[in-house]
Amino acid sequence: MNLTQMNASPDPGSGATSQPTRGRSRGGRKCGGGRSANKQKRAPVQSWRNTKNKDGKSSLDLIVEWLTVKGNFNQWRSSDTSKRDVAEEIAKFLKDNRFPNREWKGVEQQVTGLEKKFREALLWQKQTGQGILDEAEATQAAQEGTELDNDEDHIGAAKNETEGVSVTVCSVVVNILVPDITIL
Repeated sequence: MNLTQMNASPDPGSGATSQPTRGRSRGGRKCGGGRSANKQKRAPVQSWRNTKNKDGKSSLDLIVEWLTVKGNFNQWRSSDTSKRDVAEEIAKFLKDNRFPNREWKGVEQQVTGLEKKFREALLWQKQTGQGILDEAEATQAAQEGTELDNDEDHIGAAKNETEGVSVTVCSVVVNILVPDITIL
């Protein structure tokens, strides 16, 4: 139907209107749209971190607790068991600990997110900071034998700065993952 046909007067005896039927031909909602009577209502949204059970633990705390039990993380990483099966087991653990509305898909997303954040922290920690050290060596070499040579240890300072930043980043990531832990 082109624009002219859409705006044209309807056939007087047909009872048709000139209004287009937007969306219906492409899967849009029909009259009386909304949620189908067959679908179940969703449980209210709960924060994985901020909603606590009676023991003061969040769903995320419990997932980390489950993963840190000997053998559980290996079960998650194993190719012998599907991620879905393991996520369903974790969801059951959450249900047993007063979080009945956690689905396996959400659990899988949370564990995958934890893994990603942990790997990023490890990569950050493993970075050598070689660029910073090269710059410190160049500065120290340039100052040797000049009036700027004041026995300052540029390389040692650069190493301390690099290690300090690494510890800070790792601490932030760990505190995000496990907020109740203290890192010295």
